[in-house]
Amino acid sequence: MKKEYLMKKYFVFVAAMIIGAIAGCKSEFPVIAEPPNPATALRLTMAPSSLVAGSTFSLTVEAIRADGSIDDTYTGSITITPVSGAAQLSGTLVRNAVGGVATFSDLAVNQNGTWVLSAVSGVLTAATTPAITVTAAMTGAATKLGIVIVTTPITVGQIFTLKIRALRADNSVDTTYTQNMSFSKLSGAGELSGTLTRAAVKGEARFEDLKVDAAGNYVVGASSDALPTASSTIMASFGETVIRRGTFQNQNGYITEGSVEIIRLANGSEVLRTGSDFRVSGGLGSISIWLAKSSGRVQPSNTAINVKLGTLNNSTGYAGVYNFALPASGISDFTHVVTFCDGASVNFGFSQLQTALAKSQP
Repeated sequence: MKKEYLMKKYFVFVAAMIIGAIAGCKSEFPVIAEPPNPATALRLTMAPSSLVAGSTFSLTVEAIRADGSIDDTYTGSITITPVSGAAQLSGTLVRNAVGGVATFSDLAVNQNGTWVLSAVSGVLTAATTPAITVTAAMTGAATKLGIVIVTTPITVGQIFTLKIRALRADNSVDTTYTQNMSFSKLSGAGELSGTLTRAAVKGEARFEDLKVDAAGNYVVGASSDALPTASSTIMASFGETVIRRGTFQNQNGYITEGSVEIIRLANGSEVLRTGSDFRVSGGLGSISIWLAKSSGRVQPSNTAINVKLGTLNNSTGYAGVYNFALPASGISDFTHVVTFCDGASVNFGFSQLQTALAKSQP
């Protein structure tokens, strides 16, 4: 009887494998994802050819692939350092890339001469600026104000930093200036809050606790004593916020692994995004992604408990980052993400979603 029972189990197993092969969802041959195409070097743009000592300037650094395209998945830390010249560099010198790009908007150098800057980030090939000529600043009292946007991007509800500088006609900072400086909102959908008046220290006031409560463009004004008012436009968005996240578990003898997140985008819509560590074992058939109310077998016809988001593209070997738009409403009580083989009608894996409410990008 035992032998007969084992033989039956064997034939059932073989039959299941044949059905899986016909359906194109075999699990015995895991698909190896195509190799990623990461950044290999940095590229500097917006480098000035000349400056006045003490004036503010910007640099944009891009993480690029071998073909020159920007690697928009790169989020590494990028540092600006002097390579040559006696000048002392100030400002925010370290930033994390967002979408493969980091903008340094508040850099300044303190003395005249010729010098070169370098951008470095981990193992990526560094980038350098052409020689920059720095001329001596004028002497005398400030005649105008300048606004420096320190924080980029600006996210609704999160603190950001702006600076006001007392400038001479050549845009150099009057380091003897110590009057109060103030910010105000000239236009914009929401409210500007935080410490809006600070005393200048060596010609500059730094406002580090500012917030806005609505998305959109704002025009902010800077005022101080008898100097003319200055203005600048800032843009605030919701950013990308992780709402829920989870980790896949294998199911029914098949392999699904890696992370998954539901993300609210800057425009308020939401997407389901798999992580770079995501992988499904089958690769020859049709594998789809579903929202579900449990980890039970997907029932395609029952839309009350299952919502199909889309089908995986096999060009990446069923691995890596996928983005699926979510319905605008009606999914709050769906608690699981399921990978499903359409041909064999079997779950390959599932992830239970947990509340996150954490920023996905720094």
